Amino acid sequence: MGRWNITPQNFVAHGDIAPGRKQDVSGYFNWTTFYAELGIFPGLFVSNITADQQKGVLLSSFTNSNVVNANVTNLQQRLSNYGYVSEIDVNGFFDAKTEAVVEAFNRHFCPEIFVKEKEHTYDDNSSNSPNQQWYGISEERLTYLLKNTNRDLCPQC
Repeated sequence: MGRWNITPQNFVAHGDIAPGRKQDVSGYFNWTTFYAELGIFPGLFVSNITADQQKGVLLSSFTNSNVVNANVTNLQQRLSNYGYVSEIDVNGFFDAKTEAVVEAFNRHFCPEIFVKEKEHTYDDNSSNSPNQQWYGISEERLTYLLKNTNRDLCPQC
């Protein structure tokens, strides 16, 4: 971090860079230990909500309809603000791009709810649909990350 001046939010997995086109195994990487060893985002993996609230599905593809959903728009904007800028459309629909970004986020930041694939290869699409849902723990983690990062993601915008 010091040698290359890498900020905590710039430790990313392949799936964080291109969730829609890269099959990522980051759900198998112990981000909790990695962050603890480097002192990154202390308290990120401590939850203030109950286990039931953590597992409560807040948004999913079932939210997708022909009507724009303000909650989905808000989530998409916040995920974009955190850094998933080019991989998500802020359109109010829980579409395939949103599912891919949500899965990448859950792989990286929500080991409690992430369902690991039984067998994973780089040439298949072995995603588990529960990983593509937005949970209470996902919301808590994104809120923490946005609050604890100073990131100018688009200085030219």
